[in-house]
Amino acid sequence: MRIEDIYALFLILMGVIILPFIAQKLKISIFSIELLYGLILSEFGVNLNFPIIEYLAYLGFIFLLFNSGSLLNFSKENLKDPYIFIVPTIILILTFIITLLFKLPFIYFIILSALSAGSITKTLKDSRKINTKNGQTLLRITSIGEFISIILIVIYRFYFKGISLISAIFSLALFLSIALTIIFILKWLIWWYPDFFEKLTTDNDRYEFGVRFSLMLTFFLIGLSFLLHIEPFFAAFISGIILSFIIRKKGQISIKFSGIGYGFFIPIFLIKTGNEIILASANLFLLIKIVIFLIIIWLIRFISISFKYSNIKETTATAFLLSSPFTAIIAFVEMTKIEHLNVNNNIFLLLLALIAEIIFPVVAEKLSEGKSHYKKLEVTK
Repeated sequence: MRIEDIYALFLILMGVIILPFIAQKLKISIFSIELLYGLILSEFGVNLNFPIIEYLAYLGFIFLLFNSGSLLNFSKENLKDPYIFIVPTIILILTFIITLLFKLPFIYFIILSALSAGSITKTLKDSRKINTKNGQTLLRITSIGEFISIILIVIYRFYFKGISLISAIFSLALFLSIALTIIFILKWLIWWYPDFFEKLTTDNDRYEFGVRFSLMLTFFLIGLSFLLHIEPFFAAFISGIILSFIIRKKGQISIKFSGIGYGFFIPIFLIKTGNEIILASANLFLLIKIVIFLIIIWLIRFISISFKYSNIKETTATAFLLSSPFTAIIAFVEMTKIEHLNVNNNIFLLLLALIAEIIFPVVAEKLSEGKSHYKKLEVTK
């Protein structure tokens, strides 16, 4: 390890320690603060493009998608609510109409329709609204929406890799079939050997069996994804979903993975991503474009959920809460920046994600203060 690597890692770790206090003080998302910190380092001439940082950031990206996948809960009880399908469907239809009317490229269809479960989860947790009925409904809506967003990104990647439609469908179908087979096998094993698999969630597991199992599953699927020419980020996302399927009460394993991911690897990834933003390339046209897209993103969500709430304030607040597709945009940029997206497009998407993550959750929180639908409807246990 070179001395430059040590200095860069020290600056990142210093940010990892200090930034949560700043985010709490300013009452804004830690994701946006970490991205902004990387941008500030870049503006001061600090370059984080070192092999060790690249490796840790890649692991952070894997953890980000794994944690996003583990948030999805496709249990029968959760799937009974029709709104969790209706809202993402309306968002897709409205986005499709807008992209056709303005003849926008497919990447804008992905961005405008994207939803992020990770971002809204942290916002609801911070505001202590995650256990309300409306909070749970929003989590399910964004979970379905994020799953759709990830699938769209995978399709987009297949297209630009020049892979034929038949090969793409075959690879995706085979990968998902193997994932489903793993779920059925694990469900069967859990049924017959419940005592053994209790180690996955137990509080006093000295050998951290749950963490070891989750990491093994994740990197097995990542290895499989390379063989089938599927993006590793999709494999990490699916492994998180598998964990969510087989373990309903994730408990300690969820806490441990959140600690590893959000406490170390994910901040490194976000700081490294923010460091790649070249602010000097931003101009007035780019800023106007960002504002227009932010308005369109919010309007699409406002229209999509307007039938659910009778109160305009509730509708407005919820629309703002759904308007920060941070994880999906960051994932899209990370998977496409090397190949065919130019620098301006990268900067546009990253700044769009950053500004949306800073502004929208704060506005939603302000609008939902006091006696709101979040506080009235508590989850019945």
